[in-house]
Amino acid sequence: MKKIITLWLCLLPFLVAVDCGGEEPTDPSQPDTPEERLVQNWNITAVVIDGQSQTPSSQSNVGFNSDNSYNITLPELEFFPASGTWEFTGGDTKISINDGQFVFDVIELDEDSMILELNYENFKSEPTVYQLTFLVVG
Repeated sequence: MKKIITLWLCLLPFLVAVDCGGEEPTDPSQPDTPEERLVQNWNITAVVIDGQSQTPSSQSNVGFNSDNSYNITLPELEFFPASGTWEFTGGDTKISINDGQFVFDVIELDEDSMILELNYENFKSEPTVYQLTFLVVG
């Protein structure tokens, strides 16, 4: 009986250590917050305007920077400012451009893909819905 108790006491720390391994360690290179996922350079791979697919220019891209600035090249949105500032609003469900001049709904934001939607109201015509799909450059 004494041998069984001694064996049990010897094995107990090992069993506890194996069982308490915890969660898998997170990869520190993977972005954790919406801001970290957004701040990178993106290629615009699809443009849908009022439900009609458009082929974006091969130079269509946007860079969101950690200082809350952006630069965009997108001929399909000729009215859109080529540079300015951005911020998350609405609990990270919207991206406000230039203090609310334009507001994108965040449909999807992963570490390597993103879909944004803009409802643009122009006094010359009916409101237009733009949906942009992005993939990370690289």
